[in-house]
Amino acid sequence: MGTITVSYMGRSYYVCCSGCKAAFEEDPAKWIARAAERAEKK
Repeated sequence: MGTITVSYMGRSYYVCCSGCKAAFEEDPAKWIARAAERAEKK
C-alpha cells in the first residue's frame, strides 16, 4: 500500500508516488478497475 492518499467519490485510495497520483487523477475509473482485478486474483 502506498503512502499518498487520493480521494475519489467519497473513498480514499493509496498510491505510491506523485506520478501515480497524477495518473489516478486523470482516469480514476481505469485504476480502480485494475486494482479490483488484482484483488480478485489474490
